Amino acid sequence: MRVVTAAMRREWRFVYACGVQEKRANHTQPAQEAPLYLPSLSPSPHPLSQLSEQASPTSFSLRQSAPSLQSSRQLFQQSLPVPEVLAPAGNLATLKTAIDFGADAVYAGGQAFGMRSAPKNFTLEDFECACSYAHQRNARVYVTANILPNNDEVEPMNEYIGQLADIGVDAIIVSDIGVLMQARRIAPHLDIHISTQAGVTNYQTACALAELGARRVVLARELDLPSIRQLRARVPKNVEIEAFVHGSMCMETVCKPAVGNIMW
Repeated sequence: MRVVTAAMRREWRFVYACGVQEKRANHTQPAQEAPLYLPSLSPSPHPLSQLSEQASPTSFSLRQSAPSLQSSRQLFQQSLPVPEVLAPAGNLATLKTAIDFGADAVYAGGQAFGMRSAPKNFTLEDFECACSYAHQRNARVYVTANILPNNDEVEPMNEYIGQLADIGVDAIIVSDIGVLMQARRIAPHLDIHISTQAGVTNYQTACALAELGARRVVLARELDLPSIRQLRARVPKNVEIEAFVHGSMCMETVCKPAVGNIMW
């Protein structure tokens, strides 16, 4: 579950649509031959439940099952409980690499309105090329628009969301309720994902965001597996639940200042 290049920030994310399960691609082989790894779908306790919170995420036990990456994407599009493998990309080259090596979807930031916005990030033209490349390979592109905008950023951000919708991105990732509500008005057919920056730690909040129009909720990174299972069980099945499983480099609990707690 290691990201293919260092430029991709070494983060992988899984979407837990139907429970806590896993898959990965074998990055040591060419993309067209890389096998898919899936857990047993038996009702026995999942091996992840035996891990402590301190366990290394690289110690997950995986089993080979399906023969190809193409079949993994076809399975995901059906009703089987196969989670989506989601990887970050800082530019078009890393996006293509992630998709070629098995990512079902890639998330990326633009040059503005994202927590990691930078001039080297994707332009609108880059997103257009990214969507074309991904969609031809049955993969998806999500764009981070997860800042908390100030007054001067509201109108430009609304315009930006409309431009992303016109390009054909598959979803935007937001953390501000105002942005969520405006996105529904501006681009009603665009999926909206709630960013991990929103700090969702319980089913009540996840359900409330779903009622406001969120298609997916990315959970706070500090949640353990029992908490994720409990939340999944109490959130409508049509609402996707996403969790980071590898590569987090944050040094604080989401939305809760760690340094301040130590000082006091």
